[in-house]
Amino acid sequence: MDELSFGPKNLGYARGKVRTLVENVQDRFDLRDLADQNPHDLNYSERKRIALASVVAMDTPVLVLDEPTAGLDPCRTAQLTNVLQNLTDQGKILILITHDMDFLAEQLPRIVCLNHGEIIFDGASDQLFARPDLMQAAGLYPPQMVRLSNHFSFARPAMTPEAFVSLQKTRCNKDSDRK
Repeated sequence: MDELSFGPKNLGYARGKVRTLVENVQDRFDLRDLADQNPHDLNYSERKRIALASVVAMDTPVLVLDEPTAGLDPCRTAQLTNVLQNLTDQGKILILITHDMDFLAEQLPRIVCLNHGEIIFDGASDQLFARPDLMQAAGLYPPQMVRLSNHFSFARPAMTPEAFVSLQKTRCNKDSDRK
């Protein structure tokens, strides 16, 4: 509780607003059962969720999250995705710093890619993943679905497993139409 309320208190929010913000993030990040525990006694995933919730609890118009999916399992990553979508629906600006290309491919429509502090790409994620030279320059590896798409020589890369299946079905249908 102290960790979650630290930011809102230091931003000068009234006690009632702090309580409301903390309760809200506890629910959004499924932290109620950890409310009275010391963060140092928790595992990495639990500490990560508390850190993310602490930032969200500050209720600022811009949020900067560094490696937000690190240490999260797929269920918690989906939970984070829902929270981030809700924040963008509220008009918040999110800046995510991450090397999780699979998360980027599935969730983020726009990527700004840096290499040694210089912007080397700013655009749609599928456009970045179609540029192996830029990916390599930034020390990044394409998402799994993009690598699989390239292996099968799809005309455009799939960003999600669902898109990959759809592209494969389209290819199979075209092949059967030719026969």
